[in-house]
Amino acid sequence: MNTVLRVTEALNFDLQCPGSGHWKYRSDAIGCSNSDTYYCLFNTINEECTENCTGPDFDQAGFRRVLRPVFDSEPCSSKRYQPFPFNTSGHNVCVYEKSFCSEEGQIANDTGTTTNDRTCRCDYTRGYEFIIRPKQTGGCVCSPSEEDCSCVLKKCEKDLILSADYKCIPKDLSPADTICPPFPVKEKNMTIILKSNLQDKALPFVLYGVERLKEYLKRALISSPLEVITCIEGQPAVFNCELRKPHMMVRWYKGSVLLKDTVDKITIESKDKMYVLTIPNTTKDSSGLYSIKINNESSKAQLHVRGVELAAEEVNYLRLVHLMLRIATPAVRAIFDIEFDPDQLKSGKTLPRYRIDQLVKHNHLTEKERDIVLFNTRKRDPSATDCDQSSKYFDLKLMITLIRNFTAIEIVDVLPKPSNIGTGADLSRLKYYRNQIVHNEGSFSNVHFSSYWNDICKAVVRLQNKAIHQDEKHIPKSMDENDPLVKAILASFANDTTEERNGITQFITKEESMYLRVVHLLHREACPAVRVKFDILFPPFELKQILQTKIQILLKQKGKKISRAQEEDGCVNIFNKTNGIPRSTNFSLQLMATCIWYASDREKITMEEWDVIKKLEQYIYRVAQNKGYLNKLEFDEYWNEISKMILFIGGENFNRSTIYLSLNTEHNTLLESTAS
Repeated sequence: MNTVLRVTEALNFDLQCPGSGHWKYRSDAIGCSNSDTYYCLFNTINEECTENCTGPDFDQAGFRRVLRPVFDSEPCSSKRYQPFPFNTSGHNVCVYEKSFCSEEGQIANDTGTTTNDRTCRCDYTRGYEFIIRPKQTGGCVCSPSEEDCSCVLKKCEKDLILSADYKCIPKDLSPADTICPPFPVKEKNMTIILKSNLQDKALPFVLYGVERLKEYLKRALISSPLEVITCIEGQPAVFNCELRKPHMMVRWYKGSVLLKDTVDKITIESKDKMYVLTIPNTTKDSSGLYSIKINNESSKAQLHVRGVELAAEEVNYLRLVHLMLRIATPAVRAIFDIEFDPDQLKSGKTLPRYRIDQLVKHNHLTEKERDIVLFNTRKRDPSATDCDQSSKYFDLKLMITLIRNFTAIEIVDVLPKPSNIGTGADLSRLKYYRNQIVHNEGSFSNVHFSSYWNDICKAVVRLQNKAIHQDEKHIPKSMDENDPLVKAILASFANDTTEERNGITQFITKEESMYLRVVHLLHREACPAVRVKFDILFPPFELKQILQTKIQILLKQKGKKISRAQEEDGCVNIFNKTNGIPRSTNFSLQLMATCIWYASDREKITMEEWDVIKKLEQYIYRVAQNKGYLNKLEFDEYWNEISKMILFIGGENFNRSTIYLSLNTEHNTLLESTAS
């Protein structure tokens, strides 16, 4: 007789990752081409297991892989350990489970680590010793994963007790004279208290739980402390802090003075675990030490509010921009033209389209850079005049990327050691410093400036094997010393050290100074102005939560609209919900624009406001692609348009600073159009 079981309805169930023995069966079931590519990992975003065929992936010892929703790292849990590198092929948790130390007479010696098992001891206070003394640690501690840790009762004669060395000694002998460390007194007392109520086998778990509870209670309530803020007078300042518990009673102070909402021209807000202090319109009197206090804990940070005048740190930044564009880029172009013969470059065979498309696919080149490369390398009519068929329009980043992917020169992403002075190392240096400068907020300390300047100059000199000077025809015969930017740069020249003057002669032409003023305007004014609107759309106490709810949408822009460098602008990875709190002060204008478009409430922003933000972002790209100089007509167009957009999106608080920067270099007057 045959029995047929008919299933009329299948209920949804939570996927549980299979055991390693069933890995191949699941791999075949979901259509993986190779069982090594199959993985099943815990997704921390939706808190469920996810399987796919895009593995394998790896991690270091002591860690496992999880999904957030892309591959990410997470330490092993307190119950497991991973003594060798983790592989997603066959595993979804750390490989080994820690020993319990729960056999007769055993007691946990420690909790182990993420790479090592828990160790055990025999409880000599109850008369237990090892059947086989451990070979390591003087026979005091045993590792269950490596040896037999079984214990046995040992009877001592009258008036003798078992010592920590598992020897029978007189009762009046000091226990401190033993080789093996005695159990801590507090642990011994705790054992006596719990002994009457608990079975011996449960004792190790209780002790372990009590220790974990103590560690938890000792953790600071402040999980993300305040950060130092520097801003221009009139711009807003926002302090935000994250606690481990929601809805706590906190107090804000400036120095020793308790701050109150609205009374002190400030705004104090909180939501769940986030606590925010906002100063909408800063003045020089706003400078000081601010702190947040809760119970016996506090976090302090300084607010520096300075005037509209150019700071030395801002001049340092502009000089490095000029150095990279006007001196380092030609040095790289000389190497590029050696590696890529200009005549061969015209044919399009040196840089084939399919290879360029691959670089775009893997986010090594942008689509705009692809168009530049293909436009300049596509075989064209020799009589054509609309395209200079050379590397003339390639910037430093593009040239180094092409050298790295099409030649034998080895270029890396990290800063090479000082002893490495080869061509590849020097190109790697320029690549590294270029990224640091491009993604900087617009200022460098004197220490950083000196370090960057010397390293860049030495690399440029080595690449061209000579001291670098700008062409004499570009050296200005006279500079307008009434221009505050020129005045500040001249003062900076005078402070250069002897080492900084060697090898490189830097001059700033009038056209170059106009370019640097636009760069300065975008960094100092445009980015903070957009941040005013950004903080309205993404209130600081809700920023982390909003980004997490929009994570799937933002992830689709990763590598398209959001580059890796932009993603890291916030000092935390916005796609990792375990890495503290993102702060808008660390977001670039491009990253803010992307978040506004893809993650904000569209009803809170008008199309006119969005158009202004988009145009400011486009100006940043245009300026970045510039050669490092602007003529008077270009400067006037850039300056007037950008200034008006800053005042529109940022408000009147930006008026004073923008007017100061708009000093006309030819007539020493203020641009009335900007003021209006």
